[in-house]
Amino acid sequence: MVSSPKEASDQIKTSASALPRDEYERLSTNLELLHLPKNKILYEARDIVSDAYFVNTGMVSLLSITESGQTIDITMIGNEGFIGIPTILHSRTPCRILIHMACKALRMEAETRAPFSIPAR
Repeated sequence: MVSSPKEASDQIKTSASALPRDEYERLSTNLELLHLPKNKILYEARDIVSDAYFVNTGMVSLLSITESGQTIDITMIGNEGFIGIPTILHSRTPCRILIHMACKALRMEAETRAPFSIPAR
């Protein structure tokens, strides 16, 4: 389910309020509010990360996968967090990114984040 740009603008206050005001205003028009279900895999290890997410509610797990296929929880991200560092670094994610508890998150497409990115080598 996707919200209106106005609702997305209101929701960004939870996880992106530390941004400078001009960046906050620029981004708020390019965000899409998503409702992500429990156990949804956003990215598998070594995937190219195409979108970044500001988590507003729920929890997201970053998981390492062992050679035998078991998963190890590296960390969890809640409403204070941001998922998408690989989009800034033009790299792949080193881990599986899984919705641990159903959440609302604001999605920012890779093209939108360009001012935050480090130039590709």
